[in-house]
Amino acid sequence: MTSSISDLDSARSRFHKPLPALTTVYYTILVYLLYYFNRAGQRVVAIKARLTSNPNDPPNSSKSYPCRPNLPIRIFMPESKLHSSDQALPTLFTVHGGGFVMGSPQNDDAWNRYFSNTYSILVIALNYPKAPSARFPTAIYDLEQLILAVLSDSSLPIDKDRVAIAGFSAGGNLALSVSTLPMIKIYKTPC
Repeated sequence: MTSSISDLDSARSRFHKPLPALTTVYYTILVYLLYYFNRAGQRVVAIKARLTSNPNDPPNSSKSYPCRPNLPIRIFMPESKLHSSDQALPTLFTVHGGGFVMGSPQNDDAWNRYFSNTYSILVIALNYPKAPSARFPTAIYDLEQLILAVLSDSSLPIDKDRVAIAGFSAGGNLALSVSTLPMIKIYKTPC
């Protein structure tokens, strides 16, 4: 009996008293200020990316699908295959980084263009909704829907037997997560 009372006393001693009301208000204001400064920073980064993008690296086209009209994709065709688009090409989906809260597919245009031309493959840069407006796991399921829409798009020369997905930083996490979904696994073949 005494051991259970002493356990209860030790458990109570681990809890702190609630913060005073003014301290709670202070921390709440601080969190919202950090949130709004982060949003402003995201806008600055997006504007900078648009202003400093290399005009030699643009995608061949951009496209939106009805399943996710606010998440356009960027399509990079290899220069060697521009005039023979009827040939199915190996395809790489890329997902940009940005800590799940910032960034855009345009950030990786130079890399996507280089990879597409160097290896003669179709590169498709995917977009995803950012936190905090989109909570986890929204981005994973939105990427799944985009990938399925792209794979069912007959206007793109995709070799469905040679499809891969890659990501940068947070995009790598999303790429790994989306590759484990059942509808995406249909397109995976064992090595």
